[in-house]
Amino acid sequence: KYSIRSHQIDEKDKKKDDNNTKQEEEDRTEAEPEINSFPVPLPILAPKREATEFNSYINRFNATLKSNLPNSEQIQKLKTSDSLLQAVSWLKSADRLLISAGAGLSCAAGLDYNSSELVKLIFSRCNTFLLNRPDLYSTLATHFATGYTLVANYGFLNFIFIRRNYPESTVYQTLKQLVQFFAVNNNKDKEEDSSKAFFITTSNFDGFFEQNGFDLKDKFYSVQGDLSFVQCNWPCSDKSVWPTEGIVAKLEEEQLFELSVDGEKCPKCGHSFEFNINLGPHFLPYKYKKQAEDFQRWKEEVKMEGKRVVILEIGVGRNTPAVLRWPNEHMVEESGGNVKLIRINKNPNDAAIPKELLPNALSLEID
Repeated sequence: KYSIRSHQIDEKDKKKDDNNTKQEEEDRTEAEPEINSFPVPLPILAPKREATEFNSYINRFNATLKSNLPNSEQIQKLKTSDSLLQAVSWLKSADRLLISAGAGLSCAAGLDYNSSELVKLIFSRCNTFLLNRPDLYSTLATHFATGYTLVANYGFLNFIFIRRNYPESTVYQTLKQLVQFFAVNNNKDKEEDSSKAFFITTSNFDGFFEQNGFDLKDKFYSVQGDLSFVQCNWPCSDKSVWPTEGIVAKLEEEQLFELSVDGEKCPKCGHSFEFNINLGPHFLPYKYKKQAEDFQRWKEEVKMEGKRVVILEIGVGRNTPAVLRWPNEHMVEESGGNVKLIRINKNPNDAAIPKELLPNALSLEID
């Protein structure tokens, strides 16, 4: 519907008299939104400024997180919490651990997908149309829906930056220590493969588990997709998914945002593309088929062997309950008491536990 006007003036426009040109510009201004901050051509290295600012933001966030850790008195109160004591007891006695991570976990690491502040920080050089998006979710859908070539490129590379270079997270590192401790200690007296001790499922497509050094081989399922892949937005085939590396390399080689990501077409049909994440019914889960099979196999083995499982569900809300929330509850219901659910969410409504899951589930309304 909208497009950025070329900085190259057409030869025919040169021959038009000043009055006609002025009238055309006025008409065009009424028809198009203002594009106010993209110099053309824009160097590919422009996102480095945002990278520096973003790193500073995360460093400040982590510092605040550490400064807000509970003091000794608060820790003592936590230790006397019945729910927390029960959760610790379940974890100590479990044979297997399932981590189920929602958007709340990334939010706790500083990447709040509902934050308008982050939109302005990450896309600070973009035009007002993109900056006025209310959250990161809407910017993901905006880049490729509009005709803004430069905006699309800029937004595309900034999301790739998040996927590849997000600063190490205190929250994820703490969770990794818990996973490693569980894998070693819960199997130290058993002749079992410790690599089967845990599995991770997530609705987040930011790759934070990988970026924070988790061992994910055959025990990770990114249910909603991954920013490291793009797909045909037609889509022409259920396998029309390819990695972002080639597109990024192409942009870096040209050193200009004038090379539109729209110029990179689907290799099967020549249509344009979008990130391979679940933005609607056209989402292609092809790349995650093996992950889904690994998870199904893990669950079947756990059930067949009668293992005691704890689901550590963190930051999973109600926006898409069929992705993680309901499947976790079904695992508890069908286990006959062998599966326990620890639901961690600072929002009381999202932390709620259905009565039918008691006494095999509990909630912790904490950050």
